[in-house]
Amino acid sequence: MEFSIRSMKAIIDQNTEKRVSEESAKKLGEVLDEWSTEIGEEAVEIAAKDGRKTVRAEDIKKAINKRKSTTIEEKISI
Repeated sequence: MEFSIRSMKAIIDQNTEKRVSEESAKKLGEVLDEWSTEIGEEAVEIAAKDGRKTVRAEDIKKAINKRKSTTIEEKISI
């Protein structure tokens, strides 16, 4: 999945009063894409361990909570 530069600029712009470069918006999209892919993969594994083919919201929450002990910088190359 790719996040549009326009969407990433909007996210940053909504939370700050700073201008947003195209490069920074692109980097945010790349980081979110990688992070969400990893969370999704972990959620699939959690569902499979529970004997399900369907990933539920609780699986996503478990995958996120599992990662809370590490920083995002440790998981994603920035």
